[in-house]
Amino acid sequence: MEKVKVEEFLQPKAMLTPGIAGGVTMLIANALWVAFSLPPRWTSLALSFLLGLLVFVATTRVPVWQRAVYYLLNSLIIFSVSIGTNYVGVGVTRPPTQQTSTVQPGARSFFGDWLQTPARAAGEHAPSGPPLRSAVFPADTGRVRVNDAGVFRALVDTVTSNLSRLEIHITTLAPGKAPHPPHRHAHEELMIVRTGSLEVLQNEATRHAGPGAVIFEASNELHGLRNPGPDSATYVVIRIDPHDLPIQGRR
Repeated sequence: MEKVKVEEFLQPKAMLTPGIAGGVTMLIANALWVAFSLPPRWTSLALSFLLGLLVFVATTRVPVWQRAVYYLLNSLIIFSVSIGTNYVGVGVTRPPTQQTSTVQPGARSFFGDWLQTPARAAGEHAPSGPPLRSAVFPADTGRVRVNDAGVFRALVDTVTSNLSRLEIHITTLAPGKAPHPPHRHAHEELMIVRTGSLEVLQNEATRHAGPGAVIFEASNELHGLRNPGPDSATYVVIRIDPHDLPIQGRR
């Protein structure tokens, strides 16, 4: 059997094949993510090793063990090219100035950043561990933080089967106080008023929320809260981060 030299696999013409395969892998992985919410990194890895099988057809003169080595190397090259090509796509289609624009709920750009989670992109700590199972969190449990604005009780901050982050806390806001300045962020929030009343800033509108009211804050829309008084206001905050949350920093 004639042996094939390693140099034949390192020439520019031969290296072009895994490069093209990497670009194709990136396109397919992004398309499957947009259409069916398949995880792009794992989809890309699986496609890379699938396309890498071509080496067994193209190098029939090489011993099987050597083809196995080339298969592993080519698959990793394909995967690396797909990651790099996607990263270039992210930079071209989502320049820094775009991060200040409003993202329509449910909208999803073709190039998702495979290398970052939404929490890391926002400079936050990403929760880890197994997905949360059904549970009950008593209102008088959890870590408590107190400042001049009020009392904040953390109930849960974890991943679930469908969310990259579920964070729930209870805030008791003092009269005339706000928990933070008006801001924007990519994740969505629900707030349920238990007692007292709140002034709710949402874009250009200011609304009133009394006991039992449910407040929804959409992705990247300006919002803020204030307790107009005269009594304290207590409300539950539910933060929702889906796995396919667009990479946006907190505003």
